[in-house]
Amino acid sequence: VPTSMYGGRARPPFPLDSEVIAGLVRTSGATFEGGWMGLSSAYLNPTDSFLGAAEAFSSQRDNKLTFLTAGGSSHGFAPKGDQKKDGEGRAWIPAAYQYISEVLSLSPALNCSVLHYERPKWTFHAKGMWFCDGPSPPSPETLTTVVVGSGNYGSRSENLDMESNCVLQFGSVEGGAAGDASAAVKRTLFDDWKGLREYAQEIKVRPEGESLARRTLFNAVSYFL
Repeated sequence: VPTSMYGGRARPPFPLDSEVIAGLVRTSGATFEGGWMGLSSAYLNPTDSFLGAAEAFSSQRDNKLTFLTAGGSSHGFAPKGDQKKDGEGRAWIPAAYQYISEVLSLSPALNCSVLHYERPKWTFHAKGMWFCDGPSPPSPETLTTVVVGSGNYGSRSENLDMESNCVLQFGSVEGGAAGDASAAVKRTLFDDWKGLREYAQEIKVRPEGESLARRTLFNAVSYFL
């Protein structure tokens, strides 16, 4: 299922990504039993509509939710190498996203894990979603749906940028060439998540005083992140 999103006023003649994704999250939450959803975003700043769907997912049937995003050193706006001097003026951007991660990790309604990708000399820019139906641990065998595409599931993707995602849903194909091909695709896509997870750790929430300063900054610029 291809979807698109752009920040215009008129509704385009194709499915809006934000609506399709929110519907997918809510439907999965209502039908999974001990399921899991993993979301990877280079710039994690979920919209209110997406957060509502994510809260509905994690509140039902013992479902689990994991967000994976860029840590400070691997962030797209972190100063790199010879550019460190020129990039010092952008240091507030990774700090703002760090604050968002903390807010998400502390939300009792989400009850989620937030992981930061940190890998020396690498920049994190992976976007995608993985859905597994439990109660077994997430695996290629339990993988039901994958979202591949350009969107970050945030305010900028929904309101300002042009985006295009593709939703891949796997049926119950077993045996034969079709079953083997489906299993191979699921293994490859799930390995993508495992590869990202290998360099990610659960975030550490910073002291409240420092969070307050970043909250003030974030509230002023969140629409553009």
